[in-house]
Amino acid sequence: MPSGHLITVDWLDLGRWLFCDAACPVPMVLLSGDVRWLGWSLGGSLLLDALARQKIQPARAVIVSTSPRFLANNAGQAPWPGISHANWRALRQQVQRDAPSALAQFDRWLHLPSLTCRQTQVVDLVLGLDWLAKIDQRAWLPHAKMPICWVDGGQDPLLPKTKEGLTWRQSFGEQRVVFGVTHPEAGHDLPWSHHKQLTQWLLVSEKYLLEMRHV
Repeated sequence: MPSGHLITVDWLDLGRWLFCDAACPVPMVLLSGDVRWLGWSLGGSLLLDALARQKIQPARAVIVSTSPRFLANNAGQAPWPGISHANWRALRQQVQRDAPSALAQFDRWLHLPSLTCRQTQVVDLVLGLDWLAKIDQRAWLPHAKMPICWVDGGQDPLLPKTKEGLTWRQSFGEQRVVFGVTHPEAGHDLPWSHHKQLTQWLLVSEKYLLEMRHV
């Protein structure tokens, strides 16, 4: 692709490609090579799943307001302080009862702007929540072949915090696949509330990664 081209991908098309064997939502040239993929929120989770499945192999990925696992996990060897199953079920039920009201309440809670061209069909929204609940790429993450850059908001209620008050990324340990930045005062609406800082950081990280190639 020519340098500077920006392609947007609908999360529903991406999810259907990953989970339902639907057609690929982008040209094949965008699946690998000198391209960058960026995902926010559910889009970030789906992007991470696409990377882990080797469906895409970009030069690097940028994931905003997302962690490797959405739901809390208190069992087994790897507890994770994510969103509780009870809260996820409550949101899913609210969407099924009254999707417009559920979306409006969700947007107010996260201080999101009025979004146009969004998915509003109940079946699709429930499908997205179900996909989100499935994704857990913590075990795969250290083995990723490409740099994965993360941008978090320190006040994002959808991102897990450790008992020590660290972000999930800090608790994971700084390494090539969890390189990134946390804006301490930002929430889940980071792409809107910190648009200028996000753009600046992406440019800085691009330069940093280019320098890494020549070390």
